[in-house]
Amino acid sequence: MDLKILEINSDIFLLIISTVVLIIQLLLCFKIKNKFIKLMPVILLTILTIVSSVLIFILDGWDSVGCLLLTIGLMFLLFVCGIGWLIWRFTMNLEKEKLKARIYLIFYIIFLIITFVSAGYVIYTKGQANPGLAIVSLLFGLIFIGLYRNSKKKK
Repeated sequence: MDLKILEINSDIFLLIISTVVLIIQLLLCFKIKNKFIKLMPVILLTILTIVSSVLIFILDGWDSVGCLLLTIGLMFLLFVCGIGWLIWRFTMNLEKEKLKARIYLIFYIIFLIITFVSAGYVIYTKGQANPGLAIVSLLFGLIFIGLYRNSKKKK
């Protein structure tokens, strides 16, 4: 059974919303000086998470299950905001070349993780799943590790 929201699968919907939240958080972190305004998505999502957590215990039946799913989604969005803050903190006060090298290294690590996870999934399904994601993510990983090494040599 697949949950659909606005005729979009729930996983795609969560991916779209989390991407929007990450972009907003990164824009706030990089462009706004006021720390309170930078924290607005985190504060708003924390308040909504607390309210939905309380509603889990107040409501009965399927309503509490819906609040549980909402709480899990909100906690995921809080995690995405945390990733935005980590990216901002990780790239703050770096020279341009060092920043590029770190970004290349981050993308290499991300694509390496995707490669191993998707290869593990292909092994888990005994070859029934398409290994294309593992191969493509490995290629992107190799590209980014090459860019990382080239940026290290320029120093």
